[in-house]
Amino acid sequence: MTSFSEKLSVLYFLGFILLFFSCGQKDPPLEMTSEGAIAVMTDPIGARIFLDGLDTGRTTPDTLFHIPVGTYTVSVVLSGYESSPGSHAVEVLENNIIPVEFLLFVTAKEGAIAVVSSPMGAAIFLDGTSTGRTTPDTLSNVLVGIYSVHIELQGHKSCPESLSVQVLENETVQAIFSLLNAQHVVLGEDFTSTTCEPCFPSSLVLDSLSERYSGSFIVIRYHVWWPPPGDDPFYLDNTVENAARNDYYDNLFAPHLFLDGSIDAGRDHNVWETILEDRMKRETEIDITISNTTNGLQGNATASIVSCADLSGRALRAHFVITESGIEFEAPNGKSIFHQVMRDMLPDPTGEPITLLPETNVQLTRDYTIDFSWNPDHLHIVVFVQDNDTREILQAASDPIR
Repeated sequence: MTSFSEKLSVLYFLGFILLFFSCGQKDPPLEMTSEGAIAVMTDPIGARIFLDGLDTGRTTPDTLFHIPVGTYTVSVVLSGYESSPGSHAVEVLENNIIPVEFLLFVTAKEGAIAVVSSPMGAAIFLDGTSTGRTTPDTLSNVLVGIYSVHIELQGHKSCPESLSVQVLENETVQAIFSLLNAQHVVLGEDFTSTTCEPCFPSSLVLDSLSERYSGSFIVIRYHVWWPPPGDDPFYLDNTVENAARNDYYDNLFAPHLFLDGSIDAGRDHNVWETILEDRMKRETEIDITISNTTNGLQGNATASIVSCADLSGRALRAHFVITESGIEFEAPNGKSIFHQVMRDMLPDPTGEPITLLPETNVQLTRDYTIDFSWNPDHLHIVVFVQDNDTREILQAASDPIR
């Protein structure tokens, strides 16, 4: 292959021959005048030639004849390239051809990627490599092309897991992520009674589990009307909703624990922890955050529900439940303090149908009234999403009523 220098030598020689021996050419040879020539070569070829900033209309490789003796600035332009050097200062000598060379490099076309997440503070990765930046931030000077972007934040799951983005010249493309709480929160629903003797030791186990796994295990306790005489005060306080939830699970005995709705943990409290720990390994599909405010005995709770997956094909319902803990009562079965007692279900035991699409934030709001007999300092709002066909509870959350 002919080298760049060889090409220039040939060009120089041909220009010299044309200069002194040709006749009848478009560019006649120099006579013994105060003129010279400039031979311009680039690699790659095809660049437009400029002399003192003016376009000569010629492209490389070419020789500029009949240039009066003097000093000139030669530069070249080729779209998508930049030259090295940027220009040459050339002294044209009488009856001489002055060679100039340029190397052309592809101009780097760049754009930017704006990476945003909610919540913010996630580490940004580009094609699997850490950028050292955190959301929200804009990655500038990114070469034109297609990239994979993902983010990481401890204790959270990115939704989507990654995004493929195309960077265009002088444009900013957005990569938007939602971050879900990676911890699946298990909901335990216990059917119990103050008149049920086996419910006392089982309730103590459930008290211990809810404390030990606080943050990843939420409990709601529904009180039933057996064994006789069926005068459990927590059942009598809300017979309709306690009975409705009992019927939903076709429950026939107490104690009886259901984990995430679809897992029947039975009445043997000795196996509850093992079943619970196994269920806690499940990856979450949705995230629930709760905010609530009160004004006297009136309150308002809002749940924000976000899904990474398309769950529109499932018969999902959202439930709001008020529970009360720390209730002192000397029960016939020997228990004296009761926790997570179901006080009210909003709007009712059937909940509210919802549709969850990928990366869509569904917000639900419920007004509630605090009964004067409840202790406001011991109340919680529990929100959970349940598949009404399979009874599986996908996620739960709890927030104290303030």
